[in-house]
Amino acid sequence: MNYKILDTGLKYILIGIFIVVSSNSYAQKSGSLHYVVKKGDFLVKISIEYGSPNFWDLIYQANRDKIDDPNLIYPKQKLIIPASVTSSPKFIDPNAAESDRKEHLAKIEKQKKLEAFRKIFSQVIDQKSEKKEKKKAAISSNYRGIEIGGLVIDETRSKMGKDFFNLFYQYWEAPQNAKNFMLTIEEHPVPSLGTLVTIKIDNQQVYRSRLQPRYAAIESMAKRAVAISYYRLQQRSQTAQSLDLSGF
Repeated sequence: MNYKILDTGLKYILIGIFIVVSSNSYAQKSGSLHYVVKKGDFLVKISIEYGSPNFWDLIYQANRDKIDDPNLIYPKQKLIIPASVTSSPKFIDPNAAESDRKEHLAKIEKQKKLEAFRKIFSQVIDQKSEKKEKKKAAISSNYRGIEIGGLVIDETRSKMGKDFFNLFYQYWEAPQNAKNFMLTIEEHPVPSLGTLVTIKIDNQQVYRSRLQPRYAAIESMAKRAVAISYYRLQQRSQTAQSLDLSGF
């Protein structure tokens, strides 16, 4: 038996194992994940699955070598979910237990409400501390209003409608450049169709669908509604910004 050949073969096997283990260790250490694109996916929809619609840009930047246009991705593409997403406090692991996921969502919702309260409270304090002359100046012809970001209004009635609104609000996060909008979620009973839910942004309809009685189906609808509303609001904000810039 040629022990020299055997030793050489064993050495290459060990080197191969070391490379595989090192690669896996690096992937785990980096905190990145992978996602295989399914039919009907788009970046905002995928980013919602990981906790925030605003993750889409981070995912896009991490996959610039695979994605030419952020609006065009294709089934079976393997995308990197970067560490900048997985290390975010908004990140949700899709493989986590359902109870852990709901607890995480509840914490996110509580934090969002706390941040909103602090923002409003701070605005009230600032307004009270303003001088009378400054308040009068704010009512002049150049006054443009306080940029409050946006309002989400609940006009649902049934339990299914309330479930849809609550799930929508859990996943909702407005685009960073969207300001002064009003998003309304309405519910309308329709004979032979059950109940329809409609979403309007500044009284313009962007989404409409018939509610399903199953909670999982309502959650899936709410996620899709968030993605569509986010995309439409982002488009509108970009258009408004382009018009502003074209005036210079």
